[in-house]
Amino acid sequence: MPTFFADRLEPLPVPGIADATRGTVHDPVWFLTRQWQLGEFQGENASTPVKVEAVTTARAIVHTDSGQALQVVPPEVLVESEIDDWWTIGRRLRLGAVIAANLGLGVDPRWVIADPPPPYDLVDPAWDGLKMLKGGLVVAPGILPEVPPDPQPAWVEDELIYERDDAFLADGVRLHLRRHRGGRLDWYSVDADVPADLPPAEPDGILRRVVPARLEYPGMPRRGVWEIEDAQADLAAMAPDAVHTATQIMLALYASHRDEWFDVPIPTPTGRILRIVRFTVTDSFGDVYMAERNPDGVHSGPHGLHPPVDAVPVPDSWLAGGVLPWGLFHTRNLESGDLVLVQTVDRPLEGQVVERVQFGVDDESNLVWAVERRLDGRATSPTSPEGGGALIPPRPSDQTAGQAYDYVPGVGTESHWIPYTMSEPGQPRELVQRRLVDLSRFPAVSVGDAKAAVLTGDRRRLVESVIPLDGLEVERRWVLVRDAVGEPHLWIQRQRRPLTSPPARTLRFDVAAPTDPR
Repeated sequence: MPTFFADRLEPLPVPGIADATRGTVHDPVWFLTRQWQLGEFQGENASTPVKVEAVTTARAIVHTDSGQALQVVPPEVLVESEIDDWWTIGRRLRLGAVIAANLGLGVDPRWVIADPPPPYDLVDPAWDGLKMLKGGLVVAPGILPEVPPDPQPAWVEDELIYERDDAFLADGVRLHLRRHRGGRLDWYSVDADVPADLPPAEPDGILRRVVPARLEYPGMPRRGVWEIEDAQADLAAMAPDAVHTATQIMLALYASHRDEWFDVPIPTPTGRILRIVRFTVTDSFGDVYMAERNPDGVHSGPHGLHPPVDAVPVPDSWLAGGVLPWGLFHTRNLESGDLVLVQTVDRPLEGQVVERVQFGVDDESNLVWAVERRLDGRATSPTSPEGGGALIPPRPSDQTAGQAYDYVPGVGTESHWIPYTMSEPGQPRELVQRRLVDLSRFPAVSVGDAKAAVLTGDRRRLVESVIPLDGLEVERRWVLVRDAVGEPHLWIQRQRRPLTSPPARTLRFDVAAPTDPR
């Protein structure tokens, strides 16, 4: 009798956190009896931490190009700044007027901002100091303030992200900026490159003594294992957040392990790679528990105070032995226990959107569209291209009479719609920016090139996999923050965000248009 075999492909689910956070009791009666024997119900042996002493090491982080320390300046200022960010509209108008007065210039369209946005539209004439200096005009020394040097842009135009190798340096540790989409920049935005012969960081010599605080939040389960919650308690008052993994894991631990949880704040300056090398806990009975990391990397002391690692080696680990460090705030290629602390932008002042460009995939036309929704602080309005010949075919003179139909290659062409097509065979697979042509007129006329800064780079190409099926949008806006010493920083930020649906087009191809009978 023949035997038939069949293969079936099934998805392999990603390992979850349920096994790690499950507090399983196989014999509740035995567990309850042991608690009674140990006197737990009478409060005996109920130790509580009352004091914590910590010794840390730190590596100061600086920006590679400018040398500025991240202890003072937020990294977003150094990473997201563009060329000519210093030249705001106000500075261009003010310094332009100074240059015009110094050189005795008359009104010249070459040196004037054609249509400045409000409230600068009240300035007349609107001299543009940036155009003047780039156009070759020279003024006497001391007339203009010193213009700071332009930063090296980290924006990757064909992937619509910020990325830069060796963006920061921390005492021999190189930090690479990886796939930053704009906005808040933190420990997860960088990957580390640690030399094999890098010596360990020296302790800072400061013994930090702190008092642990009991961790509580609305809806938190009771601490005792056999303590029953109030009937009015709402255990779902703080729901797990699927976006923030740390919140989801900690809520699972709180609900399954009825222990006492404490928060131990370790005060330290920002702009550093921090590591706790000695951690000493004193409980309410005076017992002292100390965990320490030796210079050779070996941990000593109670195992519960060591940084956790996976017990099973994994093939994609970057550490010796194949183990993968387990941590909520772990930066790739740094050892378990290293924490990257930067002076992040907490509550920036954001201006109106200067530019907004939406990208969408058009499966029917086999195109990717880039739509300029906002330019120079104003919403764009679709307009028909100027010039060109008459419509083909002409519109019918009598809508009630019988009509004939004629073939039109395309109708509904609008400005600010930029098409991208696949590159030619034999070349790297990329999306190449093209120019849209109005085919409803003869002769045909072009609708113009892209104007947004996001689309007018040197290459005008996109990596094939950048645009998802639902689309995305990129916004440029002015952002103002103050650093740790109160100095203001102003720059234009690009931020990439997802869309729920691609932009809807009015362009149609291969249309049978009505016309008068011939």
